[in-house]
Amino acid sequence: MTDSRQFAGASTGPTELPAVAPAGRAAAPGSHRAKPPRASRSFTGLIGGIIGDLSTLVRRESASVKAEGSNITRQAMKGVGVLGGAVSAGYFLGLFLSVSLWWTLGSAVGRSWSGLIVACLWALVAVVLVRMGRQQLVDVRSEICTAETWKRIVHAVAGIGVDAESRREHGETDS
Repeated sequence: MTDSRQFAGASTGPTELPAVAPAGRAAAPGSHRAKPPRASRSFTGLIGGIIGDLSTLVRRESASVKAEGSNITRQAMKGVGVLGGAVSAGYFLGLFLSVSLWWTLGSAVGRSWSGLIVACLWALVAVVLVRMGRQQLVDVRSEICTAETWKRIVHAVAGIGVDAESRREHGETDS
């Protein structure tokens, strides 16, 4: 004979299993249902779980990259500030060395001539810097032209061709 107490609270719906909490901890409220074993989950449930895990991973990684990027930016800004201070110090060093050279030469050739000599020295420095800067810009432009040339080569190999306007910009004629 079966015990009548066994069927007293029986229902026809799915059975609810009590949540099992780790030793020494109480089950969380609302966690009275246990997850079904992985083998009995549906395909859509598995895909949903994978997508959920993937989105969590992406969110965590993007937060990590954002924090790392802000740290790198902060360090770069500190470096820029230090370099700005070095530029200011260099400016004042040049200024005071110029004034001291002016006064030193002034005792030998006169103050106005010594000022002219120091100004000519700074003009020479400016000319050298302008030429160096111009050469740097020419080098950059030649690299850009090289990159454009490579693009045109790739298009030519792929059979895409270059439009007439682009050829005119580069001084080429239609053949």
